[in-house]
Amino acid sequence: VITKAPLLTDVDLNVVEEGVKAVAGKEPNTYFAGTSEDVDPKHSFTVTDVDNNDKQTVSITVTDRDGNPVSLPVTDDGKGNYTVTTPEGTFTLEAGKPNVGDSGSSQTYTYSYVIDNDAADNLDEGEKRKYIFTVTIEDSKGASDSQTIGLTVTGTNDKPVLTITPTSGDKGELTEDVTTTSSGKWAVTDP
Repeated sequence: VITKAPLLTDVDLNVVEEGVKAVAGKEPNTYFAGTSEDVDPKHSFTVTDVDNNDKQTVSITVTDRDGNPVSLPVTDDGKGNYTVTTPEGTFTLEAGKPNVGDSGSSQTYTYSYVIDNDAADNLDEGEKRKYIFTVTIEDSKGASDSQTIGLTVTGTNDKPVLTITPTSGDKGELTEDVTTTSSGKWAVTDP
C-alpha cells in the first residue's frame, strides 16, 4: 500500500526550457535560463507492506493528459532506479533503501525530471507538453498499488540563428560612391 503520497494538483513536476524573452526596457533577446530540472527530495512516495518477505517489483506506464498511452523507453538499472526518456528530457524514479521491521517493510521512492533544452526547442513559446507517469508497485503475491505523477514541459521563444557560409571563390569588392551589387547565400534557422 502506498502510504505517503504527495498531494497532487493538476501537475506535480514542472520544467521550462531556456530561451529568450522580451523584458521591459531591455534587449528583446534577453536570455531566460528557464527551469531545467525539477529535482526535490519532497517528490517522493512510500510503499509499505505488512509482509516482511515480499519483494516489490516496479512498472511505469506513460499517458498523455487525455489518457492516451505514450510509448517511451523505460530503463531499469537493476538497483531499483528507473528512467523514462521523453522527447524533451528524462524522468527518473529512484528507490531508497528498504526498511524491514517486525510490522512489515517500507521503501521510499523519489522522482525528478531534467529537461534537455536542445530537444525541447521544437516547443513553441508557451506550448505545454503534458505527461502522466503511473508507477505500479507489485508484491511477490500479486497485490499492487499505483501512484500517478504529472509532468508539464513548457516551451519558450528560441533565438534565431543566422549562418553565413561562404563557398569557394566567394569574394566581393565595394567601391565608395559607386552603385555596386553584391550577392551570396545565407540561411536562418529558428530552433
